[in-house]
Amino acid sequence: MRLGGVYCESVNALYRVVIPMMGLQQLGHEVVDAKQVPGQPVSIEQLVDCDVVHIHRLRLEDQLEDPIDRLREAGVVVSIDEDDDMSAGTPEIERLVGADNFAVGQRQFAELLKRLPDADLVTTPSDVLADRFEAAGAHVIEVIDNYLLDQFGGTFPRGMTAS
Repeated sequence: MRLGGVYCESVNALYRVVIPMMGLQQLGHEVVDAKQVPGQPVSIEQLVDCDVVHIHRLRLEDQLEDPIDRLREAGVVVSIDEDDDMSAGTPEIERLVGADNFAVGQRQFAELLKRLPDADLVTTPSDVLADRFEAAGAHVIEVIDNYLLDQFGGTFPRGMTAS
């Protein structure tokens, strides 16, 4: 199977797209890596011959054409993943990430909600977000917990141990 992974470079994308795609590649699947660079469109042409494209936080404002529509027209199954609700931020979060970044995140989340009905599958680690996505019109939603590779299994914050 040929799989595409679309993501912005972030810690979240590491465990929501990159590591799962690495695991699928090790199982013999062909993986197309489509990292998004802010201000640049993702090359959709490299993805139109994929069987499935998994998108984490698509930056629609950077696109020259609608990637979801283009992929669906090509017969590609499109899954969208989101693990944070930027619209639910508090003033403390806004101060922490900066007002500009917070506003961008809110706009991107609002755009995502509009596009969910166009996806074949929506994934999230949160039951609360799953309910929100269903209310926005998503048809198939799966709650998938965050997992790390076994190599991270013995790593704990200082003073904390496995129980």
